[in-house]
Amino acid sequence: MEINFGSVIKQIREERGFTLKEAAGTAISPNNLSKFEKGITTVKVDTYFKILENLKIHDAHDVIMLLMRYQCQDPSLSEAIKTGLTTQTKILELIQILESDTYCTDHAYIQSLGMFRNRENLLKEDWTILNRAKTALFHLNYWLPNDYTLFALLVEYFDFPTETLQQIAKTALALLEEPFLDSNKNEGLY
Repeated sequence: MEINFGSVIKQIREERGFTLKEAAGTAISPNNLSKFEKGITTVKVDTYFKILENLKIHDAHDVIMLLMRYQCQDPSLSEAIKTGLTTQTKILELIQILESDTYCTDHAYIQSLGMFRNRENLLKEDWTILNRAKTALFHLNYWLPNDYTLFALLVEYFDFPTETLQQIAKTALALLEEPFLDSNKNEGLY
């Protein structure tokens, strides 16, 4: 699949109020920039980054946002989102194939839910896994960092009582206050 970033450059140029001449600068002629924006021609990587600089896109964060903007406009991405909303994800299929309902696979599945579904359009299988993970989590005697991450994901789907949230926050803060063991010096480790 060939990617045309020219249309995204055009949108950014117009949003920021740059003319073709200003965006092109000395990197490319305004006529060639116009052709690039329309997808008629391509530009060298160096030229592309000079155009970005002319549009005041300098740091990695801005470039990542530019790439994300393209991905959001890509028709195959919107199709993947539609498919994700109506069919089971690959993780659920893998769980069913392996006949596994372990805590770790449930956690991975719950992480994938956030990409394609929200609370309103969850499937019955989603709720089964969410409830199973919640039950397993609250049966643990001691939470590790991964467990707190799972809890943060579950908060998006369940309304926990304020007292529960306060107790979990209190426990997490107490853990942060515990002394640090330097594993490089093997202090306290056998």
